[in-house]
Amino acid sequence: DPKGTGYQGPELLSCSQEYWPKEPKDGYKPENEVLEVKGGQVGYVHQEHSVLADPERFSYLKLLRITAYQLRFLKAIKTKARKSGERHAGPITVAEMQESEREWWIRSQEDSFPQEMACLRQGKPLPKSSRLRHLNPTLDEFGVMRLRGRIDQALCVGWETKRPVILDPENPFSRRLVDHFHKLHQHQGQEALFNYLRKRYWIIDMRASIKKSWRRCQKCRNDRAQPIAPEM
Repeated sequence: DPKGTGYQGPELLSCSQEYWPKEPKDGYKPENEVLEVKGGQVGYVHQEHSVLADPERFSYLKLLRITAYQLRFLKAIKTKARKSGERHAGPITVAEMQESEREWWIRSQEDSFPQEMACLRQGKPLPKSSRLRHLNPTLDEFGVMRLRGRIDQALCVGWETKRPVILDPENPFSRRLVDHFHKLHQHQGQEALFNYLRKRYWIIDMRASIKKSWRRCQKCRNDRAQPIAPEM
């Protein structure tokens, strides 16, 4: 209706200001109104792993450098280093690269072995359906899952070889790791790469993982290619 309130507004608007309602001087005081105060809590959950970069997008070393800068930024926020003038700047240090690598070890293990990591943190035995039930995993001081065995009694072997890091071959970070060391060793044979990785890592079915990396490598595929004889 063109003459309705929706078009012309209330009748009050057509009157002079002297007929408008007056506001109370002491503010609005509702009569017979009881205000209800509800209590509550606001929770904030922060997961550092959620800020890590996507391993499918970057190479192994670039992934570690990006993560190192991310961890440095998070640490600066927590300690308020910006205000105190203690903020660390400059290139990434060796210690930061090692911390970044440990962060990715834990991230990949939590993605691939969530039940096993939870059981180890709670001191419970591994489930019977676990892929690691035949191994003897343990957590180190940083929370990284490592393999423990009788080789601990050896005196001529380094600690990282005694306690290698357990990784899943299907995890994107593990694939980046194997591809990186495959290229770092100049595309050598699979056994040479296996012996090198075995010093620090226990990748489940490692030989199959190395073979897949060998097949993914474009240079190795070009070297294996056979020339096609032209038709006569």
